[in-house]
Amino acid sequence: MAHFPVEGENMEYVLSAEEMKACDSRTIELHRMSQLVLMERAAFELASEVCRKGNKSAKILVLAGCGNNGGDGLAAGRILWQAGYDVTWYLAGEKEKCSAACRRQMEILDSYGLTINTDSEETDILTENEYDIIIDALFGVGLSRNISDRLAEIVAIVNLKNAYVIACDIPSGICADTGKVMGCAIRANLTVTFAWKKRGLLLYPGAEFAGKIHCVQMGITEQSFEEGKVPETFTYGKEDLCRLPERKPDGNKGSFGKILLLAGSTDMAGAAYFCGKSCYRIGAGMVRVYTPKENRTILQTLLPEAVLHTYRGTETKEEGEMLQSAERERLMEDIRWADCIVAGPGIGTDETAKELISVLLNCEDFCGKACVLDADALNLIAGNIAFQQLLKEKAGENRLILTPHLAEFSRLTGKQVIILKEDIIKYTKEFAEKYRVTLVCKDACTVVAKKGKAIYLNSSGNDALATAGTGDVLSGMIGGLAAYGMDDFEAACLGVYIHGLAGEEAAARDNRYSVMAGELPDVLCRVLHTENG
Repeated sequence: MAHFPVEGENMEYVLSAEEMKACDSRTIELHRMSQLVLMERAAFELASEVCRKGNKSAKILVLAGCGNNGGDGLAAGRILWQAGYDVTWYLAGEKEKCSAACRRQMEILDSYGLTINTDSEETDILTENEYDIIIDALFGVGLSRNISDRLAEIVAIVNLKNAYVIACDIPSGICADTGKVMGCAIRANLTVTFAWKKRGLLLYPGAEFAGKIHCVQMGITEQSFEEGKVPETFTYGKEDLCRLPERKPDGNKGSFGKILLLAGSTDMAGAAYFCGKSCYRIGAGMVRVYTPKENRTILQTLLPEAVLHTYRGTETKEEGEMLQSAERERLMEDIRWADCIVAGPGIGTDETAKELISVLLNCEDFCGKACVLDADALNLIAGNIAFQQLLKEKAGENRLILTPHLAEFSRLTGKQVIILKEDIIKYTKEFAEKYRVTLVCKDACTVVAKKGKAIYLNSSGNDALATAGTGDVLSGMIGGLAAYGMDDFEAACLGVYIHGLAGEEAAARDNRYSVMAGELPDVLCRVLHTENG
């Protein structure tokens, strides 16, 4: 059984297709609620969303498939027609192949004297007529094959229409588990999903096809989860900001977390600055930055709150050890001092950077520490078998958090990015279990996994975050939360979520084109304006 960071009503479950089907079946069995009752409830919620979007003069097309998703669409169209809307129904398939519940909805429409159009009609209502709203009820979460032939033609026609498209549960053609496009898919402006969000609505490219997502209830509750089991994935909402650690009124700078940053290299001071400032903005009490001497002036100017310990850096071993003995001793003292270490942002991959990571992983006082390994630290580990072995050994003693983006994750796993994107949940989970770490796989929808924990799918953020330096900001946020003493997995999940909110806040203040990484720590003042703050 997967365990959540802190179970509570704020957290949102995210379901796979199999989990959703099981909930449907258990609701029918446990509560003696017929499939038609569930269908009518779903149809009513779907119709209500259409009513909020269009006025009575709107021309509506219901595009229905042969399964229960099609039945939801047919029933929603009937409810809208009864409310006075101009509704046209189109069945994409053979009536004889429809599910029992879908056939029942067809019989109900027939009893009202309403016509369901099919490809057998002489007039092609799809190409010759225009509609204001199209309800996509072709396929639900159970799609397991690529859309092709006539169905692919229908998808193409819908995508070319100048209509507002509302998807029923999930856009047709999107895999509910991975967000993958199954051959082709309908692009929706709005997706009305039932009971809980589906994985494919948060993962890309599915999230792009879904448009806005509105999750509505239809009578399926947590009582319908299989006994002793809960869904494997979840996400956070703004209510989960209450998970931030409480700031005790009698606390001091030491009690709010001491962080050591191994960050920056010659001509790369920005990574250390972004990371260090984020540590402070998320609430950390003290930050030390271990960085090359060339960065001293700029960091003292930009981040005077931080304590700097600098070293001379070289790129080759011609001078012997990369670090002088006093510099190595200072680094080990800093490791002993810290509650949390963030290593990697902007350190490069030269011999000096390699020695920094070696000292860190081999230091006895590293045991028991929270540690965020990011950026170049991950690239160094990916290319060094000895480091990989040390990582496995330290995982049992430390709270290790790895934060690769997809290219770095590719180097760590040896798998191509295109392969990883096929099922990012699977590969993130496998790596986290193999190395016994918390893995934060950064993508448009970031995934966080740890052995024995439910999997976190992030629902915050936007493309404003796709700019240099934002990963350094994230590692600082996660490090700051871990330094408080938060569980490493929850620090990672909450850090990712807050980082996304910061991107949204910065974009709302200006625009999504112009956001720079350095702005994110500053907008945290508004993002974290909660009762805890």
